[in-house]
Amino acid sequence: MRTLIGITLGFLLLGMVGIREAAAINIQVREVRRDPRPEGLVLVYQLQNVSVDRWDLRRVEAHVFDQDGRRIDLSYPVTRLSRLERDDVEFIRTQIPATLLSAAHKVELYVFVQEFTGYPVADPTPKRLVYAFPLAPEKNPPLFRGKKTLRVEPAGMVEWEGRPRTIQLRLINQGREALSDVILVGEIRGGSEPLQKLRIPVTPRDLRPGAEAYASITIPQHVLERAQGVSLQAVYLKEAHGNSARYIEDLEIPSRAGKPEPATSPAVAGWSR
Repeated sequence: MRTLIGITLGFLLLGMVGIREAAAINIQVREVRRDPRPEGLVLVYQLQNVSVDRWDLRRVEAHVFDQDGRRIDLSYPVTRLSRLERDDVEFIRTQIPATLLSAAHKVELYVFVQEFTGYPVADPTPKRLVYAFPLAPEKNPPLFRGKKTLRVEPAGMVEWEGRPRTIQLRLINQGREALSDVILVGEIRGGSEPLQKLRIPVTPRDLRPGAEAYASITIPQHVLERAQGVSLQAVYLKEAHGNSARYIEDLEIPSRAGKPEPATSPAVAGWSR
């Protein structure tokens, strides 16, 4: 009987006071990471309950809009917590597919919460909180000019008749600092016309002093037949004055005579027929 009276009084109390409006919900969301990947852009948001109340976290929706305000993608990120105590933190991870990145202008996170009261509530209606995040391109970090840190050597070639030719390169860190996140970039030119952009992964991507890494360049036959020049550069991270900075370095590949030359001719790199 006392339990029934308590429940009845609880319903009466909720009816008189009511659940507080969303304006009283102090839940903060901020973007903490952007991770570009071949399959798309991964976004990570931090959600924190900075109010004194507990909230049930019902669900999260990630809406992506174009510049005209049209929704072009909708996903439902999985959350680890279902209830947010005071100062609880949850990380929300979502991804924008690569096919939509050029049109994506803004992300809106819809967070649906319900105040935890301890009393049973029939057909509760969660509160919807909306957090908007523009997708303005991030400023590119400055590139410093690197010089004679990486030594490049031809490490072999694989060729099949009528199929793409693969050039193997060996990179050696001859500097005194460790390099990380190493990648090769460049282009193959036919006269003044670029025939193919190059973005070549390096394995491993982290090189301590004296360590070696390898890269493979695949050249289609139709590009090889028209190639008149090639430029190749290495981009990497290196510690500078206690901070990590990004460097770009022009690469030189030894010619058949053994003298290092800039990688500007297909013959130098062994790409000519």
